[in-house]
Amino acid sequence: MLWSGIQCVNSKTYTILLNKHLFPDCRTLYPQNNNVIQQDGAPSHTSRASPDYLTENTNQFIKKDEWPPQSDDCYPMDYTIWDMLSERVYAGRVHKFTEPELKQKISKVWQEISLTENRASIYLFGKTAQVCY
Repeated sequence: MLWSGIQCVNSKTYTILLNKHLFPDCRTLYPQNNNVIQQDGAPSHTSRASPDYLTENTNQFIKKDEWPPQSDDCYPMDYTIWDMLSERVYAGRVHKFTEPELKQKISKVWQEISLTENRASIYLFGKTAQVCY
């Protein structure tokens, strides 16, 4: 399962999102509780409240200091998805986007990324993670 967002959230909102969306999805997709949660360095993920909350409410998660810092090769979103998104957003573009146009285009292209492409990204990530570790 791959989660991502293009918005800023604080720690409180983040824990609400975990409870409302991620945890139920994990229970459905991983009924034997064999999932691992990994976060990036977003402030809502690294504030004291979020890791404490995850420690209390999940079986396994990778803490900030257990993940290679700023290693683009070890993040599936950075490794393939953002490149794919950027290429598609700017494909054929001649003039600069206004901010509203850019936001609209990113949202549109994001929705067009297929489940197959997400799965391919995760597959490539697995091969890359073997190299990172």
